[in-house]
Amino acid sequence: MINKDRAIVEKRKNTFKDEIKDPSLVEKSPKKLFKMLEEENFGEEIQQLWSQGNSDRSMWMTRQQAFLDEYDEFLDPIIEAPASWAADLHLPVSFTIAKTFHARFYAAVMGQEPICNVKARTAANEERTQMIQDLMSYTMKSWANDYNGIEEEMDAFVWNWVVRGTAIFKTSWDKRVSRIVDAVKKQVPVLQYVTNPETGAEEVVEGVQEVETEEEVTITDCDAPKIKRVAPEDLLVIGGDGDIDSADAVIEQLFMNASDLWSLVDQGIFDEDAVKEIIEAGNNNKSGQVNNGIKTQQIEKSGETNLDKSYDLDQYRILEAYVRKDVFESGINSDIVVWVHPDSGRILRATFLHRINKKTKKRPYQKADFYKREGQVYGIGLIELTYSLCKEIDALNNMAMDFGLLSSLPFGYYRATSNISQESIPIEPGSLIPVDDPSAILFPNLGARQVFPMQQLQFLYQMIERLTGINDLNLGVIGAQGATRTASGVQALMSESNSNLDIFLRRLNRPLKKMFKYVFAMLQEKMPPGFEFRLLGDDGKQYFKQVKSREEIAGDYDFDLEPNSANSNQGIRQQVAMTVMQLTSNPLDIQLGIITPLQRYESLKNYLVSMGVRDFGRYLQKPPQQMRVYTPEELANRILAGIDVQLTPEQDLGGFINYVTEIMDDDEKLGQFNQDQAIVLVKKMQEAIQMQQALQQMAGQQANANQMRSNAAQSANQTLQSSAPGEVGNVGQPTEGMPQ
Repeated sequence: MINKDRAIVEKRKNTFKDEIKDPSLVEKSPKKLFKMLEEENFGEEIQQLWSQGNSDRSMWMTRQQAFLDEYDEFLDPIIEAPASWAADLHLPVSFTIAKTFHARFYAAVMGQEPICNVKARTAANEERTQMIQDLMSYTMKSWANDYNGIEEEMDAFVWNWVVRGTAIFKTSWDKRVSRIVDAVKKQVPVLQYVTNPETGAEEVVEGVQEVETEEEVTITDCDAPKIKRVAPEDLLVIGGDGDIDSADAVIEQLFMNASDLWSLVDQGIFDEDAVKEIIEAGNNNKSGQVNNGIKTQQIEKSGETNLDKSYDLDQYRILEAYVRKDVFESGINSDIVVWVHPDSGRILRATFLHRINKKTKKRPYQKADFYKREGQVYGIGLIELTYSLCKEIDALNNMAMDFGLLSSLPFGYYRATSNISQESIPIEPGSLIPVDDPSAILFPNLGARQVFPMQQLQFLYQMIERLTGINDLNLGVIGAQGATRTASGVQALMSESNSNLDIFLRRLNRPLKKMFKYVFAMLQEKMPPGFEFRLLGDDGKQYFKQVKSREEIAGDYDFDLEPNSANSNQGIRQQVAMTVMQLTSNPLDIQLGIITPLQRYESLKNYLVSMGVRDFGRYLQKPPQQMRVYTPEELANRILAGIDVQLTPEQDLGGFINYVTEIMDDDEKLGQFNQDQAIVLVKKMQEAIQMQQALQQMAGQQANANQMRSNAAQSANQTLQSSAPGEVGNVGQPTEGMPQ
């Protein structure tokens, strides 16, 4: 083993003691609750609850293993052939259906931009919706799961939902720190000899010199939301008809190494004495647990020997239990959370659910059921729905193979009194077989018997299509003509197919909405202040936003997902986008003002996005009157980020000049930037001053021109009014003496 966990229990020291601030009371276990549960041996009750619950669902886990064999088996036959020569081929029909469903629904969830739509619940928070929508998109696609995003977890989540019928997400905040020895640059005082320019004598002055030293430093490995998939067999739901939030108890089985346990001790979350006792008691094996039969089967199918490896870090089994218990002797249950070591019954942490997430007050699990049985905990997946049909397809296909084999290499009869010995004679082109009487050998004509199994196979495939809504069009296969001979026929078939799939997508969207709401609640409570994130602007370029404090994302919001499976079909999305683009190109509507330049721009952008063009800024430019106006701070941040910012008259030039001037006049603020950044800011400020002066000159010239035109018009009016009859300008009567 790399680490010796037991050897360091007594001599271990907290290396983070001076660098990790004390956790708030919210993170710690309430002393009164912790002591009461310890005195009641509540840890043993949780262990008994886990054992009884697994015993009750043992039949479900056994059935799950059989169902998973249907798609997770490609090498060995899943049925025993009736004879050694008979076919025992397993057709991956269920796997084909599952991967098609998986691709459609994964595209429907992750193919949207933005990934969710944010709507404020009150008018006061309406202006914050765009900021929160950008923040949530960045969190889900980039920041969460240690800057890996949720794509991988969502992939596995949708697969579990389709195949097994139940998929579970767990959302939490992941904060990890580690200790390393790093090279640190420091400024140290030194004595320097300099020449006095007035006297020419050498003088000793104090200065500083930058040197590198090795020091132990604490680094933050992760401080971000964590969205992980939980295997259905690792989560026990008791009561509530499978509803996580309504259940009497929800218990998850975790495996943590010693480093994970000690890290939580140093953060003030786990009880130190309990962790010491757990490590001294020894590690636990995953393969020995009653609920890990499915994992053992899957790892054996992959070619590995066991869940546990001798070279793995020691793992310790922990039960994280969300239960309802009367803790105040009032007869009213309270939602509490306990972390228990089941082997020893020790409690590592106990707290109230409200203290984990005050915004939602919900358990951190989101469960999706593909097809729900009334009153049951777990849903039904495609494998279970098609299990009997796929078995029948395998049997009929192998039967047809056997008929074909018997027709190609038939059996025969020979006369018992003949001198032919009973042996297998190889048949080759040009070979001659010596017999006394060829008529003594008879090969019966079995005829073509594949018609019955092929007809039955066709019927079973039709049943699967009607059951699942998956047909050749979904698979990208052009079959017989029929309704597909025209474009309108294809469109009608696809619309009906999407209608069948919409109900499943709505079932998937419900837990995802809960997940988005829970993640956002964690951001409101735990997001680091001054967090900066990246987003894609309207011009197709990358921009950055900063959330200075959590107050900027305060409020209640709803998170909506598009519940339309047609959006997962690339062809339909492109067709809709093209229809909208053609609609917004009507010249009459543009002249009437029904369609604005911004709406035309949005339709073109939508079409390019549907075609898979992400950098649409290369081909489109937002109408000038619709260009985004940045605040002075946003302009400065973009300039410091190395973005070539083109100043325009629409920008707040005066505010930007004042903002940069304030930085330059404040030594503390100026010290946050290096010399190159300060130079870039000053140059851009000078450019803004020049543009502002030019605009002022233009405004002055325009004002002078307007004044001159006004004076000329006023002078002409005065001349016109003061001229007498017969003088120049009086057109009423001709001037006397002028030729007629």
